[in-house]
Amino acid sequence: MVGLQLPLKRLDGRAMSKDVGQPDNGRIDLDRLTALVPCLDYAFQPVVNIATGHCFGYEALLRHHDACGYATPRDFFDACAAGGMLDVAQMQLWEKAVAKFAGLSGGRGARLFLNIDSRSFDGTDLLTHHIKGLLAHYDLPESAVAFELTEQPPVISDDPRQWIKPFKATSCKLALDRFGGMASGSALLYASEPDFIKIDPFFVLGVSHDSRKKLLLSQMVGVAHLLGIMVIAVGVETEKDFLTCKEIGCDLVQGFLISRPVLDVETLPSNYAAIEELSRNDRRHKRSDQKIILDQMEHIEALPVDAEITAVFDCLRHDTQRTFVPIVDHMGQPLGIVRESNIKNYAYSPFGKDLISNKGLGRKLKDFIVRCPVADLHQPVENIISIYSGEDEADGIMLVDQM
Repeated sequence: MVGLQLPLKRLDGRAMSKDVGQPDNGRIDLDRLTALVPCLDYAFQPVVNIATGHCFGYEALLRHHDACGYATPRDFFDACAAGGMLDVAQMQLWEKAVAKFAGLSGGRGARLFLNIDSRSFDGTDLLTHHIKGLLAHYDLPESAVAFELTEQPPVISDDPRQWIKPFKATSCKLALDRFGGMASGSALLYASEPDFIKIDPFFVLGVSHDSRKKLLLSQMVGVAHLLGIMVIAVGVETEKDFLTCKEIGCDLVQGFLISRPVLDVETLPSNYAAIEELSRNDRRHKRSDQKIILDQMEHIEALPVDAEITAVFDCLRHDTQRTFVPIVDHMGQPLGIVRESNIKNYAYSPFGKDLISNKGLGRKLKDFIVRCPVADLHQPVENIISIYSGEDEADGIMLVDQM
């Protein structure tokens, strides 16, 4: 624990007493939570680049909940919610996960995928403020964390984007978990504008010999890429399913073929040679399209998301043929582009540059970012063309190597 102060309030707003006696009806109170948290731990399961075997990140999965009397993590969090302790429990457990992640000798440059319970969404910045403090304590960038939204959020306003607003105000990433497996998936995709979707294992298990699953998975991957979203295939257990996910165009994979969840995280490698070899052997049987892609690709220097907006003006002034500037996060992953047309009112105004660079107005570079299609450099050229041609108004397509 890093000693950050936690708010000792129930979810219903009433102050809590530390002397609340034994829990009843399966509810977890403060005393019981204080006793349980030291007994709980996190296992990490790698999320790996499908083309290279490089470890992109880790999903933190709660463990030892069964020894505490809860059959599943969901049962534990249900009991926390019943006792008004859900937010406090999540914050204390995130401290354990982030501390473990920060201690990885080869973990710098990777991402930590943290599950967040949808019952925590109340439009406030309580949880995001806490995670920002944790990451600052361990000298980790906010973009190192991706929150996994696992359930449909509660309806708290007519505009579903309101509950996601505190998360969008940070540089943390968003991932939709079990995409395709819940009725609200498309609405949540539209409202949250996530950075990743994690395909429900139902569509991954056996996809190599199920034409209907393959068709549905292909459609989900295609839509995600058109929206500039990276796709994680979850539940990959066989080489045939892995190769099918790669053929369809999934960017990342997670599952028992790569690794089971691991408690001793220091044993986790930064690269999975077996996956790299499997992918390389697959490429040997197909015509390599990388030379075609590289010959047609224009390399444009990107700006980091925390750059001053005036840096965009400088880039456009130095190259008058350019109409946009690519933007990446602190870890080099593309966020989208800033179009000249979106800032030209400032650019052509006598006082525009001074106005837009005035920090008091609260306009930042991220406010002008527009998503665009994304594809991995290692994909077949026909896949890349399909992604690009599917978006009529796309300025181009962003090609990534190891994300």
